[in-house]
Amino acid sequence: MALRKQKKLKLFAETVNAENKTATEDGEDRLELQTWSDLPLELVKLIMSRLTLEDNIRASSVCKRWHNAAVSVRVMYQSP
Repeated sequence: MALRKQKKLKLFAETVNAENKTATEDGEDRLELQTWSDLPLELVKLIMSRLTLEDNIRASSVCKRWHNAAVSVRVMYQSP
């Protein structure tokens, strides 16, 4: 399962890098500036799933999009 997610993320990163490259006058490639809101929801959920419960709750207060992602992956009663 984790291997499949890693492959998806790698493929997505390659796709994003290919789409965001723009040719400059010198013929060199540069990446356009991006914001945190440009992160795909799948990646935000993956990040949120790796946080502790306390950090997950803190991160969920950033914005509505992060709140929805944090709540969707939150595990409150995890057995040891």
